[in-house]
Amino acid sequence: MEGIEKQLNSGDRKGSVWRPAECDVSIRPGWFWHEKENTQVKTPQQLMDLYFVSVGRGASFLLNVPPDPGAVRLHENDVKSLQEFGDKRERCWL
Repeated sequence: MEGIEKQLNSGDRKGSVWRPAECDVSIRPGWFWHEKENTQVKTPQQLMDLYFVSVGRGASFLLNVPPDPGAVRLHENDVKSLQEFGDKRERCWL
């Protein structure tokens, strides 16, 4: 990938392949679950803003929601934020 970062970020109008844009983001500060981040979960409004600048611009919105270390469940703060984000998103289309 080295050397093509500028091309991947801006595109090539005469290029021969299509590379869809992706917005990879985690609901937490890091990619993996850490107990110390339980109060740092992105808010529903932050998720909505990310949704609009990714999907709204034609990109995929890949949201990482890491489970607890036992991979048994999602933390209640993550679930609450996701539910409220889903509600906000649905209200946009009503």
